[in-house]
Amino acid sequence: MFDWTFVVHAAAEGEAVNPLSFDLWTFLFQLINVAVVLVALYYMLFRPLGNMIRAREEKVARTLDEASDARQRAAELEARYEQKLKEAQREIQRMMEEAQQASERRRQELLAQAQAEAEQTLQRAKEEIARERELAVAAIRQEMASLAVAAASQVVGRSLNDEDQRRLVEEFLEKTGSVKGS
Repeated sequence: MFDWTFVVHAAAEGEAVNPLSFDLWTFLFQLINVAVVLVALYYMLFRPLGNMIRAREEKVARTLDEASDARQRAAELEARYEQKLKEAQREIQRMMEEAQQASERRRQELLAQAQAEAEQTLQRAKEEIARERELAVAAIRQEMASLAVAAASQVVGRSLNDEDQRRLVEEFLEKTGSVKGS
């Protein structure tokens, strides 16, 4: 700062004012003024500004760390999701294979059951045919016996008693049974 009081005093005394002259006391006072202003600026401006800058740098660093952590967590979640998706696909594939195997087993069981039922039906039909055949043969034998008795009665010309009829039927059946067996 320039000391105007010095210029004013010098002009009043009639001395010529030299603006480039050096005054030690003025220099020391101005140096102290600058030091006081610098100290005041340091405590009032530079220090709080430095603290704010440091706080901002720390906040930015924390934010970057949090973003990095979040990115890492997201990558881990994505990896877990992919793993679970693969496991689910394997489980679905396994379930489909089990369903196909169960379906094939059920088809085989139904086929075996149908074949068993068909064989039982065929066996029952054969048995029924055999029974019907036996009944038909018995009926035919009975009819033949009746016809034979009737024919014998006409040949003999007399009526046969029950004992004679039975003996004749038995003889006839023995002969027809031996003919049939031959």
